[in-house]
Amino acid sequence: MLSFFASQDPRRIRAYEQFCFNHNMSFSEKDEFGLGSMLKFFSIFRQNRSGKIYNIAYQKQSDLSEQEYLFDYKYKVVKGKAIITYKQTIYFLNSRMLALPAFGMKPEQFGHKIEAFLGLEDIDFEDYPVFSQKYYLKGEDEAYIRATFGDKILKFFSKHHGWTCEAVNYYLIVYKHNAIPYDHELGSFYTVCRGVGGLFKEASREFLNPSLE
Repeated sequence: MLSFFASQDPRRIRAYEQFCFNHNMSFSEKDEFGLGSMLKFFSIFRQNRSGKIYNIAYQKQSDLSEQEYLFDYKYKVVKGKAIITYKQTIYFLNSRMLALPAFGMKPEQFGHKIEAFLGLEDIDFEDYPVFSQKYYLKGEDEAYIRATFGDKILKFFSKHHGWTCEAVNYYLIVYKHNAIPYDHELGSFYTVCRGVGGLFKEASREFLNPSLE
């Protein structure tokens, strides 16, 4: 079984504590909330069961209708004789204002182009060629996904590359693969992720109440 260092970086902990103070959030060094179990069906957690969630900033509505988490996550992968450690900071939104299809969106890679050649194409948007070129979007309910990915979401990701999003129903996670923001960038990283969450909440509201568009 792969293991991790027992101790954490005190400087990173202080950075999270300062971030929480600035954003009126609470902090926990360890996963005391069962996040690993809650998120186990997302690919990044499903494929890396030995991973570790730590340095967790969180805030919850009093009625638990919405919960936000920002945390660091690391896991190790054995490739041949090498052990590679991956790290990223992940934003997790659990909100009753979300009504999302199950989908995965990540930066387009060469392997995805081979899949397209074999007829296993992802979901593309004719009016947004930059998005379609930069991102690989997949999910079973294509009509629902297309209805969710409206103009605002497609315009945002057409301008901002390198993000990964996974979602289902009330859950949304946002991160950049193997990328952890510097301590002083936690606030700006959170702001972008929270903005993405807001776009998907708006899309969910419009999907459920089309008369409001």
